[in-house]
Amino acid sequence: MGEVISQREQCVACGRPGARVDGERVLCKECLQHEELGKALAKAEYLVRSKKPVRHLLGVKILHAYYYLCSEGELGTAALEDASLLRLNRPDNRLYTKYPDLSHGFCFLAKTVPLIAGDVLSFSELAQLSRGAHRLGVLKMDVDNLGAVFSGKLQNESLSKYHTLSRMLETFFTGYLNELCEEFYVYPGEGLCRECIDNAKERRIETRVESEEGDLVREYFRLTRDEVCENCAPNRLTLPYVVYAGGDDTLIAAPLGCSGQACPSHTGRLQKVLP
Repeated sequence: MGEVISQREQCVACGRPGARVDGERVLCKECLQHEELGKALAKAEYLVRSKKPVRHLLGVKILHAYYYLCSEGELGTAALEDASLLRLNRPDNRLYTKYPDLSHGFCFLAKTVPLIAGDVLSFSELAQLSRGAHRLGVLKMDVDNLGAVFSGKLQNESLSKYHTLSRMLETFFTGYLNELCEEFYVYPGEGLCRECIDNAKERRIETRVESEEGDLVREYFRLTRDEVCENCAPNRLTLPYVVYAGGDDTLIAAPLGCSGQACPSHTGRLQKVLP
């Protein structure tokens, strides 16, 4: 984590004493761990809960258990014992044969972020993908008067009705939200063949981001799935950055305009869930 310079070196996130990271920023131990977990979450495919520490996996201890986020490759090299294994966002029947001694399952987790070459796009570059002014939009949603729904419309209903609504809301915000975010995307130039690029030159977007090696320039194209070939179609870059989603609310950052389009889209679908 680095050497603590002095007690006056304050963490840029929480203000507590910290240490220099990468020679520039100052972070305390907890905030550095949160940052590392956030990066791992974007690429994670599995959630491991273990009663014992697991080497070579990034995680956190909560009460009497350890929780780890990992990819399929990392999972294959981990020595798991007395643990439960959850596949994120889709079931994986292979787990029953590969890990017969562990408990298995899957869970939804809203973790959509714009990834390119395995790295999360910075907010500064994401803003450059907006239409018009290079700005970020922030979409904050929650369910209005949810307490009134439970105490009013469901007042005389059975406990199962309460549970059903609660489960549907959780499924919407942690699972279906990922699918809705997939509707807003661009195509990175590096993911398109020459023919697709030649047919879309007028819809080219150029971003420029500072790096240690100088300015990093990348190109993107505003195209739909129907406007690219079959081989290039899966290589799209999803634009929304889900900061948080769960329970009955969500916070999403996206290029300005994209967030405005997402609001009525998400709201309309959410209304179908509520009684």
